Amino acid sequence: MKWNDFLQILRVRAVEEADARDEVWDAATLRRITLGARNPADRASQLIAKSRVPKLTETLRVPLVPGWIVASGAVASLITGCCFTVLGQEREINLLALPLIAILSWNALVMLLSFFPTPLWLGRLRSWLMDWLLNRFSTTDTHVVEMKSMTVINARFRALVWPPMLRRTGFRFRAWFHLGAILLAFGSIAGMYARGWSKEYRAVWESTLLNEAGARTFFHALFTPASKITGVAIPLDEIKQMHRGAESFGGKPGAALPWIHLYAATLGLFVIVPRVLFALLESLRASRVPVLVLRGAEWRDYIAAIRASAQGDGATVEIIAHALSLDEASRERWRQLARTRWRDAGAVDCRVVAPGGETDFIGSWRPAAPRILLVFNLAATPETEVHRALAESLLSKLHQTSPAAVLALALDDTELKKRWSGFADAGSKIETRTASWREVMRGLEAEWI
Repeated sequence: MKWNDFLQILRVRAVEEADARDEVWDAATLRRITLGARNPADRASQLIAKSRVPKLTETLRVPLVPGWIVASGAVASLITGCCFTVLGQEREINLLALPLIAILSWNALVMLLSFFPTPLWLGRLRSWLMDWLLNRFSTTDTHVVEMKSMTVINARFRALVWPPMLRRTGFRFRAWFHLGAILLAFGSIAGMYARGWSKEYRAVWESTLLNEAGARTFFHALFTPASKITGVAIPLDEIKQMHRGAESFGGKPGAALPWIHLYAATLGLFVIVPRVLFALLESLRASRVPVLVLRGAEWRDYIAAIRASAQGDGATVEIIAHALSLDEASRERWRQLARTRWRDAGAVDCRVVAPGGETDFIGSWRPAAPRILLVFNLAATPETEVHRALAESLLSKLHQTSPAAVLALALDDTELKKRWSGFADAGSKIETRTASWREVMRGLEAEWI
């Protein structure tokens, strides 16, 4: 799955779980597209296209590390490799002074460590660095959406996208580091051949630790794999005359070209080829992040829940509305409220309790499902003797039937919004009324939606 398709799926899920007001999609659109979609990516694409927010994708964005950072690192690696091969003075190459041994040792250490689990402290440091980089280069959103739920949607989207994005970015950074090592090796090779193009270099060696026998053994072990692959013979018979020392140097230096060929082949064999394989492996791991996330149990539950909800074969929810009129629009609105608590909400059994009829309703009511959503009219003033008493009676009777049953509470603000639509302080008044309802229900064994 492509990363951008995965981001669209995350955007849709963030909206579904945080848009309690149905400001982006209505329930009918969600159900129709869910039933007709071929897969989650197709569903997300269709829903984004039908969004009431015209620039939803631009609004729910992820931070990106600028490409110039990667390009600058690549150029720096190439230049560094060229600078490593300062072939020497007076047109001589000191074979033991070339950075080949250091480059091979460093790459061998890095590739060896890659086979072992990352230490906890290093993993935390890497996560912190990735988090800092992504936050540092997070672009400012210029598409401000005037939508009350957008703050909550943004927070949910970040919670969904941050873990897989950090994981993917970590894999990609590893691939970039392998690319840097490849370019450094290429730069080292190119630097040698570039200098050898315009000047004739001769090869010598000198060492405090190695004698001629030791140097012959060392060069034989180092360059034998490259020699077998390229067919270039190792000029070991010239080792004695190539030895440059205060007293022992009496012969002429050897030709540098065979050693340059062997040097280049050794870098290609032990640095470039393994690093290319590691870079491909890390790139593959990065591309697999969306697939692995969607295969997780939590995501499988989410996908199964939205499918069951759209098909209406999920768990039944009984909705009891107090002092509200029952019509198709209200039914859909309450069903969407229920789905914010129970993703797999399927069939809905709606009942209405008229003001003053609470006692008669409780006397004849029998729970039809272990999930009950009690919806109150926010336009009504909350009363302990009426509204809390109704909720307590429902809970008592519900737990007699099913101790594990759940009662959820919700407030329908449709009528109150129409009534207060012309007031400048309507928002603050609605918040005050909502707080009053929560205070009346405080301590009740029920949860708010």
